[in-house]
Amino acid sequence: MRLGIDCREFEGGGATGMGRILKGLIGWISSERPDISLVLYARRKPTDGFLPPGAQARILPDSPTVLWDQLLLPRALRRDNIDVYYSIYHKCPLTAPCPAVITVHDLIPIKMPEKGAAAAAKKFYLSNMLPAYAAKASSVVTDSEFSKKEIARAGVDEAKIQVIYPGLREGSGPEKDPAKIAAAAAKSGLIPGGYIFYLGHLRASKNVGALVRAFAALPPELRNRHKLAVAGAKSGEFERLSEIARELCCSQDVVFVGYVGDAEAAALAAGCSVFVYPSKYEGFGYPPLEAMAMGAPVVCSNAASLPEVVGDAAIVVAPEPQAIADGIARALTEPGLRESLIEKGARRARLFTIEKMASEYADMFERIAAESRARSSGRRRI
Repeated sequence: MRLGIDCREFEGGGATGMGRILKGLIGWISSERPDISLVLYARRKPTDGFLPPGAQARILPDSPTVLWDQLLLPRALRRDNIDVYYSIYHKCPLTAPCPAVITVHDLIPIKMPEKGAAAAAKKFYLSNMLPAYAAKASSVVTDSEFSKKEIARAGVDEAKIQVIYPGLREGSGPEKDPAKIAAAAAKSGLIPGGYIFYLGHLRASKNVGALVRAFAALPPELRNRHKLAVAGAKSGEFERLSEIARELCCSQDVVFVGYVGDAEAAALAAGCSVFVYPSKYEGFGYPPLEAMAMGAPVVCSNAASLPEVVGDAAIVVAPEPQAIADGIARALTEPGLRESLIEKGARRARLFTIEKMASEYADMFERIAAESRARSSGRRRI
């Protein structure tokens, strides 16, 4: 079987969440399913040179997105005799000459849009075009049962929607070197065991403002022993979050760490007292799961897909400041609870592997290709 994959996510190095999922999928298929020939489509070569053994790269001319998606790509799929095309995005060529599979990770642009004209345009586009892309696709993959229901309510045939849980990247385990943990903490003026940790985007949907308010509402004996470390690129709601901290007179104890790489994130997670994820809307919820894999006890909100992802391995609370504060206080003070959460979290994280995810995708691609061949054979007999 010849599998064509949209690999534009690698043009910037593939360090995004989607890029990591895609690299894991392609790498596993390349090594474990030699019966599947990979053809990877992009506008430019990957900046990190990623190209697994046996895979072919097809660099198509850099053109406006719609032209690339709907004209250049379907021509290339036909020329390369692709049996199944896969896009990790929500879209596919509407004139694709072969069955297509798309992944719709979430409906955040529709359900929790950012402010501004660009976000409004994205909401309008996705609301109107998603049903068309889904109608063309042979299968629509999503990351959780919660998202499956949301996508069906958006006008997509539920029978087409398949849930495949994303796998954690390789090397997601805990950092065990005390020197590295201490160094990562010291870089931001923190002490291991003396901070509450958040890692993620600073968008409104992530509800970090409620976490800052929850931190301010902690009992004095806990506030005095901890800082709040917020890691994530200083964009989105950064200025507003800084203002909230100033208004609550806790800005000296709220540390905005900025963007951190994988190694630093693992060290900060290993050194925290508790990891908190107060998001109001997720299609899956990588950060709390990765925090579990990194050895941190987790408090997260009960919104959207998060309870489905964390199971009984986290303290699950309403995404409101006082409820978050109560959950943090429980994790920090209830005898044996922190250790129990760490143990349960490690077990929970081990359920979400790249191998399991990739094998489910590969089986689906093979099934769709076989069904397509059977239909073509039937038409020829007629």
